[in-house]
Amino acid sequence: MVPAVATLAAAWSLIPFALWWSGADIRYFESAWNEWLLGTSVAALIAAVLLLALRRRLTAGIDAAWSRMLALPPWTFTGWCAGILAVLAVLMCLAVFAGNPRNIDGFAQLFQARVLLAGRFWVPPPAELANFATLQMILGPDRWYAQYPPGQALVLAAGLAMGAWWALNPLLAMLLVLFTVKVARWCGDESSARLAPLLMCVSPFVVAMAGSEMSHLAAATLGMGAAAAATGAGGRRAGLAAGLAGAALGGMVAFRPLDAVAAAAPVALIVLLAAPRRVRAFALVAAGGVLATIPTLWFNARTTGAWLEFGYTALWGPQHSLGFHPVPWGIPLTPLRAVALTGLDLHQLNTYLFDLPLPILAVIAVGLVSGRRGLGPRDAVPALGAVALSGLLFFYFHRDVFYGPRFLFSAVPWVVILVSRALVLMRRAGREMLPGLSWGIAGVTVVMSAFVVGFVTLTPTRLATYRDATPGFDLHPDRDAERAGIGHAVVVIPDGWGTRLIARSWA
Repeated sequence: MVPAVATLAAAWSLIPFALWWSGADIRYFESAWNEWLLGTSVAALIAAVLLLALRRRLTAGIDAAWSRMLALPPWTFTGWCAGILAVLAVLMCLAVFAGNPRNIDGFAQLFQARVLLAGRFWVPPPAELANFATLQMILGPDRWYAQYPPGQALVLAAGLAMGAWWALNPLLAMLLVLFTVKVARWCGDESSARLAPLLMCVSPFVVAMAGSEMSHLAAATLGMGAAAAATGAGGRRAGLAAGLAGAALGGMVAFRPLDAVAAAAPVALIVLLAAPRRVRAFALVAAGGVLATIPTLWFNARTTGAWLEFGYTALWGPQHSLGFHPVPWGIPLTPLRAVALTGLDLHQLNTYLFDLPLPILAVIAVGLVSGRRGLGPRDAVPALGAVALSGLLFFYFHRDVFYGPRFLFSAVPWVVILVSRALVLMRRAGREMLPGLSWGIAGVTVVMSAFVVGFVTLTPTRLATYRDATPGFDLHPDRDAERAGIGHAVVVIPDGWGTRLIARSWA
């Protein structure tokens, strides 16, 4: 079943449905196809030269290096990887993003963070909405607040209280690595658990999100934290583990409610496989989830006026919800358009996850199919974790790209686990093509060469684009004003006609 799902996802990502049913430009796909064709050819050529020239010495050297890595104590190795990702997140934030938020969603949540620091849930709206309003804000007769649940605003508020909005990002990045390794070890083996954090550290998508102001990092951390806790549902403290898993899912609702629903699927499967007393375990997960969701519902009541009404619905109306129906903006969602948007998500995952010059979902499919005899029941968990969010987003009308397919970021740790598992299985599989050289070893060598090619040719351009695309976001008017001795000021900035017209319509 798992190889079949992986193969379907790979095929879905490679067939350009968006050309026919979503109005995408053929040049968007042609650029990726040309990149994959050239990059894969170069990687295959490099791998062939290395294997033919070195053969046994190359494989023996790689195996020896991997054995030394496996010999390191688990916590030492994981701790180093977690620390490296934390440092990379800070470097991304300061060196590439200039220490500033880069997305309008983040601006709104940073505004909400300042409101929370003032001890309030909302503030009175400005007298002149046309000059102060921005997107993703609710501007009622007496309330001004962001449309989002409170989780990320609390994280940003804590960071501001510590001196920088990004202060908690390194901690969240470290926790994401620790939880992912624990889950990968439970689902697979030690080799898969060691490879997964390495892959996270070389993923530009992961590093960029970890250095950003967006809610995806915290949501993914809580989702993997719930899965990591659930793996203990069969241990000595099974009740506590189940309760913590539910609490993490409930906390996730405060960041990305739809992601929390998707994250519950792999957690439920882990409990099903791990817990000897399943009914009790599921009850404790549910209880923990309900209790941890209450603060978010209370926040809703204090802002929108209804416990179950999130800010999204208050701002955009009931058609913001899942389903095939008219939408608040853009093209209405239809089943064919949903197929196209999902395919576009998967295509972008191929493109952005590792900056590889070959489609990573195809690598997963090849690895899991070639090593299918080594798969066990627990391998279904990361597969479910990877597809659950895509399954829900199939019924959602909106997409955008922010360092990658950001709506899928909570599923990225599961995809990373699948990649690590696929490469480990691929290495062990395959018949000999030459003495001492199997097809599996050749395949892994091609993928390793592709990582090098991508890191040298694609990643620098990607990072330069992130740094240079929006020079206005490199400015720090607050610091400039402080240096000039200005204590009270209104900063006037130019804005596009789209935002200005919306603001004036609201006014």
